[in-house]
Formats: sequence, C-alpha cells, structure tokens
Amino acid sequence: MLKIDDLGKCFGLGTAGLSGNAGGYSFGEVKEDDAVGVIRKAKEVFGVKVFDTAPIYGFGEAENRLGKAIQENREDFFVVTKTGVGWHSNKRVNMTNCPKHTKKMLEDSMRRLGTDYVDAVLVHWPDSNVDIRKTYEVLAKAKMEGKVRYIGLSNTNKEEIKFAKEVDSIDMIQGECNIFNKTELMSLDENNEFYKTSWGSFDKGIATGRVYKNRVFDSSDCRSWAPWWKKSGKDQKINKVKLLSEKISTDNNSLKEEFLVKFSIETIKRSGVQCPFFGVKNEFDLNSLGKLFHANLDDYPVVKDLLKGNDV
Repeated sequence: MLKIDDLGKCFGLGTAGLSGNAGGYSFGEVKEDDAVGVIRKAKEVFGVKVFDTAPIYGFGEAENRLGKAIQENREDFFVVTKTGVGWHSNKRVNMTNCPKHTKKMLEDSMRRLGTDYVDAVLVHWPDSNVDIRKTYEVLAKAKMEGKVRYIGLSNTNKEEIKFAKEVDSIDMIQGECNIFNKTELMSLDENNEFYKTSWGSFDKGIATGRVYKNRVFDSSDCRSWAPWWKKSGKDQKINKVKLLSEKISTDNNSLKEEFLVKFSIETIKRSGVQCPFFGVKNEFDLNSLGKLFHANLDDYPVVKDLLKGNDV
C-alpha cells in the first residue's frame, strides 16, 4: 500500500479523458477496454502510481473504468478522487459540499471504484454556502474509519485551508498549473506543508497546439458545448501558443508538438508541483508523455531556449 511520502516527484494520470463518450465532463470517444489498457500500461511501463478521478468525469464512468483497471493490483495504485461536484438526476451539474452529499458521494465513488478504501479524497471546489469545516469533518471521519487514507482540498484558497486545518490535517492540495498559470497553486503553500498535485497540464489541449481556432469537437466532447469552454479565454491562449510555436524553427508539425509538450512539462516541473496530472486518451499519447517527461532537457536545446525568460 503506497504512502504519500513514497510518491516523491512524479507524474500522474488524469482520467477525465478516459471516460469516453459517457457524456458530461468527458472528451470524446474512448472504448472501455482501451481506457483500462492505458491505465495499466501507465503503471507497468512508465511506473505511474497516482491516478486522479472524480464523480463528474463522464457521469462516474471514469471511476468505473479506473476501478476495473486497479482490481488485480489494488495496492500498487494511489487513487485520488473528489467530492462536491456531481450530477442532478436531469444530468445538470450539482455543486455542493453539504455533509450529507459529501458522505454519499464518497460512498458512491468507492462503489464505482470497486474498492473498500480510497487513497486520497479532495473537496473538489469551494462552496460559499457550506462551511468547509463541516465538509471536512465528513472526510476526517472517513479517514478515521479507514475508508480514506489521506484528505485534502482542490482549487482551494487560504481561508479554506485555514478552516479545514482546524478539523484535521491537509495531506494534499490540488490546483491548476500549466504554461498559462504557474504560480497560483504555489502561493497557497508558501511553507511547503502539503503534497501538491495539479490539473490542466495542457489546458484542454491548447498548450500542445492541437487545439486551434474553429476546431470542431465531436458531440461527446464537452468542448463542443460547455459554456465554461466558450468563456475560458481560449482564443487568446491559442494565439499565445501559435506565437510560441513560431519560435520553433521546423516545419515538422509532429516535432513542434513534441517541443511544445516538453516545454509544458518542464514549466510545471519548475513550478514545484510534486505530481502534475496529465490527460491522455490512447497509448500513443501515453508513450509520448512517458518519454518526454523523463527525457533529459539537455537533449532539447529548443525547449531550453523557450524556457529562458519566457512568460507565456
């Protein structure tokens, strides 16, 4: 059974993109067998230990698929899930940190994951209508009962951190970290108290150059309809990546993407996050990510040049 102190500096796998066409917060077609295969290969080939999921990903399908992948070697997987963001029966987003809902969400997640314990559970987003201490009491009790091993906060703020610490320890915090947002998460942990994980490594694909203006996404990809995507400032970010790409002197689009991905990886590494989560949808992307994450930066002089004083 993995301890949080055993994780060290590594990369983890996010599972939203592996929920396939289940709908909700998902990113297009991925078959269940392929998703399970990607998760197992990440562990077996690249030594990935930490896997991040949440009930909102594919209406719970991401948890279902992760659960199938971990059954044979449960103790070799460090599973992080969340509470607070789910779905109403009419499939509209339900965001609440009320204690009753928190308890039910944890129970439902454990059922979907097919496990009698979860390594880490985070409160997904702050809820201005609920005192975080009431929410955290539910997680602290689950921790005491052995259902949860570590607890923490995602997308949090200093006030919530202060109040949650009145109830129990904060073992992990999570927040966005990518080439567009490099310091916000670290500002919450100035004394380096917590194990830090991050999401949004490629900002829904923008940082890789794969997302361009007027790109059409299929109907099972939330980027085809989500209001938050339309209001995300994506066009400005796409322009910034285009300018970044123009600094890479090659006409080979695959090589440009490789350099952009490595640039994102190294930017996050330099931020101080111990475990950034990356989303992949197939073995090709996993192989590329694994290779580039562990590759020596000295072998990528183009990326070193981009990193010098670059402020995206």
